[in-house]
Amino acid sequence: MRLLDRLIYRELLGPWIFGVAMFTVVLMAGTYLFRLTNYLVEGVPVTTILHLTMLYMPGLLAKTFAMSSLLASLLAFARLSNDSEVIAMHAAGISLLRAMAPVAFFGFLVSALTFVFGEFVVPRASYEAVVIQAEVLKKMRDSGRPYYQPLYVNGELRGILAARDVDLRTGTMKDVLGAWYGPDGKAVRYFFFNELYYTKDEKWMINGGESWTRLPDGNLVRTVLGRVEPPKEMVLSFTPKELTASSLRDTDSFSMAELKQQIEALKQNPRMDPKQIRDLEVGFWSKISIPLSALVFCLVGAPVAIRRVRQSVGVGVATSIVIIFLYYMLFNYLNILAKGGRMDPAVSAFLPVAAGLVAAAALIWSKSR
Repeated sequence: MRLLDRLIYRELLGPWIFGVAMFTVVLMAGTYLFRLTNYLVEGVPVTTILHLTMLYMPGLLAKTFAMSSLLASLLAFARLSNDSEVIAMHAAGISLLRAMAPVAFFGFLVSALTFVFGEFVVPRASYEAVVIQAEVLKKMRDSGRPYYQPLYVNGELRGILAARDVDLRTGTMKDVLGAWYGPDGKAVRYFFFNELYYTKDEKWMINGGESWTRLPDGNLVRTVLGRVEPPKEMVLSFTPKELTASSLRDTDSFSMAELKQQIEALKQNPRMDPKQIRDLEVGFWSKISIPLSALVFCLVGAPVAIRRVRQSVGVGVATSIVIIFLYYMLFNYLNILAKGGRMDPAVSAFLPVAAGLVAAAALIWSKSR
């Protein structure tokens, strides 16, 4: 049996590597090529474009690992079927269910690799790409991008910050205007900070500015600020990374722990748009369900490839594209329902996985007869 396992692993590995390369190139061309070309036309240095390309790669690889597992199982078992090795296995008393064991293990390994890659490698690379893109756009527009940050204490709005620009690389908000409100909702302090920067100790510091404190008689007291901590009553519980959360198209820049932290923080805000919370919840559960699709694709592809007629590599590639399209169409449709509040985010993430495993079991049972 170990010989059988080694045979199947060897048949799976080569097509899987080929699939990773092929799907990565396709996704790169369809997702980022136009953007990178536009940067090149606008005069962005080639070294910056190459750096961005390398930073995009981890996020693409995390998506293509699962897709490639389907292509690998299709091509591997198509080859075994074409050379009558599946028939030889059956004649030797080896059931198709037993032959699926190394396929399932291979799919599990790819799922684990995808999860680890997406949790520890992709967030850093994706966030660095966001930082570089912000710097590139700032130079192209010759201006920064304003950021707004509400400040809540126990679910109540207690302050507001508005920054002319934010340096995401250093975690520095520049030219910050704002106000702090008392428990009665009236402004008790106004301020302007030259810079508000985030330290390695994970706390905010003021670097120059002025503040105006309202006294009980209504008069304002002006204070000139140097390099000091914010007033104790001002609770600044957000991080520089959280400033980008609302502007990101996907959750690649965040790990599951960071997403959970953001979700909990947003839930404490009674005025927060529930859709933004649901978007993050969908992204949170997708961090698990997308890697699991590698296991599903492996178990679906193997029985689909077993046929009585010979088939070429082109048939395997075409079949994999069709299955991937149908799977992710269902996945995205359910995600849309979840983001719209018509389905639980966890259910929308794992329902395609469950449906895929049921389909795989039915296909294996059908081919075993």
